[in-house]
Amino acid sequence: AELTFEIFDEKGRKRQFGSVSGGGRYDDLVQKLGGPAMPAVGFAMGDVTLADLLQEKSIDLEPPAKADFVCVIGGLEEQCFALQDVACLRHLGYRVEYPLKSQNFGKQLKAAVQSGASFALIYGSEEREQGVVRVRDLRTATELVLPREKLASAVSGIIADGIESLTSGD
Repeated sequence: AELTFEIFDEKGRKRQFGSVSGGGRYDDLVQKLGGPAMPAVGFAMGDVTLADLLQEKSIDLEPPAKADFVCVIGGLEEQCFALQDVACLRHLGYRVEYPLKSQNFGKQLKAAVQSGASFALIYGSEEREQGVVRVRDLRTATELVLPREKLASAVSGIIADGIESLTSGD
């Protein structure tokens, strides 16, 4: 093998830690094991070594905070609107999850509830046609329909007081 890279902690190298990860090209390995000649690469990382190194350096890896909002998106036509709102809310400092694969509404809503997020932003064809977003409180299943242009100004109240406080004044 021709080593192409290695990651290690220089200070730790003198003590108990050595290489944290490394990798290289192993072009002859498959053939040596009875297979055809083919190019190959390999990579290995010591998870225990990395965990020990992080602990020694007092680096605490907190699990990521739960999202404030999770998007539930009907289809390709709704993605554009959802991405615009996601960018806006993230710019304002909110944690917003966006689905990376297409799934039906039911599966997306189930995943949103399981994520631990507080609210879902729902973008279906009806919402797109009306220029609105449906905001669902994932704890109470109550919903609020907002014009998309009012979403950014409403989110702080939604997070602080819940959807009920905005709907009770109607």
